[in-house]
Amino acid sequence: MSTVCILIRTAPGNDPEALEMAMALAAFEHKVSLLFQGTGIFWLLNTQEARKPGGKSPAKIINALPMYDCETVYYAEDDLQAFNIPVASINKLAQPLSNPQIPSLLSSAQYCLSF
Repeated sequence: MSTVCILIRTAPGNDPEALEMAMALAAFEHKVSLLFQGTGIFWLLNTQEARKPGGKSPAKIINALPMYDCETVYYAEDDLQAFNIPVASINKLAQPLSNPQIPSLLSSAQYCLSF
């Protein structure tokens, strides 16, 4: 079993490819962690709706992550403050990670994917 860290640094778009990748990897028994940084933190807002007709809601996908054993979800604490986002607006599954802790998370993974 490999460990994979998925970095999500871009704002929500039409397709939640990074989240779907996380679930697919976890379904094949890879240990997956997710880190939302920069504008990627907006994926974690509880109010996220589908971006296109018939699309998937990022908020619902994030809530489904534990069913795939993807429970290691972090956001860059400094980015939350930089965008002035209240912690209550962020999905409860996600935990804050300080800038000094991020390199440790990345070095603990065998593979890192960036979106």
